[in-house]
Amino acid sequence: MTDYVALGRLLMAAALMCLIAAFGNANAGDIDGTWRLKKRVLPDGTVLVPPAVAGMGTAIDGMRHLNVFWTRPDGRTGSVGLISKYRITANTYSETLLASAFDDGSGSPVARGTSGETRTVPVTREGGRVSYQLPFDPPKVVYEGDTLTATLEGAFVDYWERVK
Repeated sequence: MTDYVALGRLLMAAALMCLIAAFGNANAGDIDGTWRLKKRVLPDGTVLVPPAVAGMGTAIDGMRHLNVFWTRPDGRTGSVGLISKYRITANTYSETLLASAFDDGSGSPVARGTSGETRTVPVTREGGRVSYQLPFDPPKVVYEGDTLTATLEGAFVDYWERVK
C-alpha cells in the first residue's frame, strides 16, 4: 500500500508542477499571434490606412517582433522595428529587448540598440481585456479578443487585428 501512496504523491506533485508551469505564463494566448495594423488615428482626427501606415507584429512562444512604417505629414517616412523576448503572467509583462531600430523620419540618424535589458510592468485585466504600458515603447496597449489598440497620447491611436 505504501507504494501506491508514494505513487499518488508523485502524480500529485507532477500535476501541481504542470499547473504552475501553465499559469506561470498565464494567458499568453491573450497576446499571442500575428497582428496587422489596420489604421492609425492622429490627434487632429486624420485617419491613416495602408499604405500611408503599415505594421505587422508577432508574439509567439515568448518571442516578439514588430515592424511599423508610416508617412509623416511632410511626406517623409518613419519606421520602428524590434525583436524581444517576453513573458506575460496574470499580473506582469516582462520584456527583454534584443534588437531595435527607430527612424522618426526627421533625417536624424536611426537609433539602434541591442541592450538585452529586461523591464517589467504591471498588467491590468478586466474580463477579457488585458492592458499595460509597454516597457520600452511609449504606447499603452489594450488587447481584447482579436483586437489590439496601441495609444501614444498626443501622437496616435493604432488599431490592430489578429490575423487568423
